[in-house]
Amino acid sequence: MDREAHLYDEAFNQCKQSLVLDPNFSMGHWCLGQVYLEKRQYAEATSELKRANDLGTTPLIVCDLGCVYAASGKKTEARAMRHSLESKSQFNYISPYLIASIYSQLGEKDEAFNWLEKAFDRRDGISYLAAGPMMDPLRSDPRFADLIQRLHLPQS
Repeated sequence: MDREAHLYDEAFNQCKQSLVLDPNFSMGHWCLGQVYLEKRQYAEATSELKRANDLGTTPLIVCDLGCVYAASGKKTEARAMRHSLESKSQFNYISPYLIASIYSQLGEKDEAFNWLEKAFDRRDGISYLAAGPMMDPLRSDPRFADLIQRLHLPQS
């Protein structure tokens, strides 16, 4: 899906087609959830991401479910998703970028930047920083510009 290009109708059609072929394709539901999230259709995004999670949970799906909860004002649910990832990260590798994404969407900037620094140190997921919409709440913070500069990425 080409979120950065804002080709939502095309992405929607592609996701729907994948689900025609296999209605139980977890990542098809995830993709559709992403489209709805970008279009700020939070109820639909939540439904698709929950379905994706039921079919085959991954840290990415848990992160995005947390982000949609945060974006739709369901902070308790968003924090539960974040806590789930943080707990799992004690025993399994979870990209710090995913955890930072939920903190960002919750507006908890200091914690978001703490996790982004971990992602930077590990060079994990950080390439999405410049274009990734989950970091939009952080863009006006000078720490964001500093991270972009250290990565030598163009700022969008």
